[in-house]
Amino acid sequence: MKKNCFKKLVNFMLALVIFVSLISAAAIPAYACTTAHWGGSVYYSRTNLRIGIAGSAINSVLTFNLYSGITGSGGWNNLHSPAKVHISSVINLPASPSASRDVDVVGWGFGGGVLGELIAYDSMGRVTLPTSNWSSAVIRMNDSVTIWGSTASERTINARAVFYHEVGHLFKLAHPVGCISLAVMQTGGFVGNNNKSAYVMTHDANNINARW
Repeated sequence: MKKNCFKKLVNFMLALVIFVSLISAAAIPAYACTTAHWGGSVYYSRTNLRIGIAGSAINSVLTFNLYSGITGSGGWNNLHSPAKVHISSVINLPASPSASRDVDVVGWGFGGGVLGELIAYDSMGRVTLPTSNWSSAVIRMNDSVTIWGSTASERTINARAVFYHEVGHLFKLAHPVGCISLAVMQTGGFVGNNNKSAYVMTHDANNINARW
């Protein structure tokens, strides 16, 4: 009788340990999925963001159509009502060099390492931290054609994912940590790696909601 009681107690304790472990494991991604954003202020209206595309950021892969597609389905607009973020225009600077805009996208010779990055500056024109108050910013896109993939469709998907990702940083979104959700803000290079998406997903929308 005592042996059976002891066995039942051991089984109960094992079940309890497994239950607590599962709850703890689930809690980490859930927390990270809704806190992947930065503090600090931005200098532009996040609901009236104007993006200028420089000539250096346009080639056979990084086309103007790829950039302007961000205002449509799968982009950052129409996530919430009323809008918490909204891109009002994507401007082709080679065609309209004097157009008013909030941030420029430029091509950059990263070589084989970085695909894209957001550089933010403080009021003194110095590069500043993502969590700081921003006074200006620029998005740099890798200007190599071959870096984006081995086929035309692969290159388009990956370039779009990186651009949408960097614009997400403009809205003060960070990389999710410990989160398994499919998201455009996932890091890790190309689409298919680390649950990275080529479009804005529910995880991204949730973090916009949490941040703003």
